[in-house]
Amino acid sequence: MAAAAATAPRGLDFVIAIPSYRRENMINARSMTLALLERQGISRDLVYIFVADADEHGRYTAELGGRWPNIITGVPGLWRQRNFITDFFPEGQHVVSLDDDVEEILRMHGNPTVRADVKPLHAGGLIALIEDAGRKMRRLGLFLWALNVSDNPYSNALCTPPAHRV
Repeated sequence: MAAAAATAPRGLDFVIAIPSYRRENMINARSMTLALLERQGISRDLVYIFVADADEHGRYTAELGGRWPNIITGVPGLWRQRNFITDFFPEGQHVVSLDDDVEEILRMHGNPTVRADVKPLHAGGLIALIEDAGRKMRRLGLFLWALNVSDNPYSNALCTPPAHRV
């Protein structure tokens, strides 16, 4: 169990947790999760990257340098790591868990009963989305929310995927 006082800085009431294993090069790629968070204006102080062991910690630190200050040595195994993350943060902390290979967050625009377009979430939109979800959870006494993880255009026949997506 970790002794953590990991809370959101600067008045924001959420943190981002990213479990990652042997993907130190990929997570740092220009098109993956950390780049997405930067495009969205998420402060690096809010982001916690959880790795499996001390060797992983060394590799991620070498790859990411000091740019991402919260590289946390957790435990091996994804389900065990997710439990570790749950225990790492104080009870009641709004924790947003993201995979380490997220390229983009897409949003439906238009009337989905007729035909809607799917476009990337506008810059800064992720913060607004997370804060809105947090307010709704607190108001309704809920503790879990999620985004649809698929950008498969066939999962919603009414959506037209953007041209740059396959």
